[in-house]
Amino acid sequence: MENIVKVQDAIVNNSEVEIPYKITVRLLNKKHLKAVAKLEFAGFIIADIKIIESNNRTIVEYPSKEFVTSEGETKKTSVCFPSNKNTSRFFNKAILTAYTDACFEQNGQHFVSLAA
Repeated sequence: MENIVKVQDAIVNNSEVEIPYKITVRLLNKKHLKAVAKLEFAGFIIADIKIIESNNRTIVEYPSKEFVTSEGETKKTSVCFPSNKNTSRFFNKAILTAYTDACFEQNGQHFVSLAA
């Protein structure tokens, strides 16, 4: 299903621009990793967005990679992520809504506590 997000275009006199986006969810139902989502918009695809359940909350984790420092310490760094709080809130809510919809479609019910 394709959705539309309206964003302020700072380059063109602060006018609104509509950008279509699509979210697909693949349910996994592992211990903490409940699903993986893909977000498509404006010619970009962000894959491997994790939907994790921990401490009675369901959260969105954007793609990241692990690397080893010169000291031998393993660290994690984000590959891509929303650049501001409003964008983060918007897409996190959209991704979690798509997740609950997928759970409902599969099970006819959902027991998901969405993170605020």
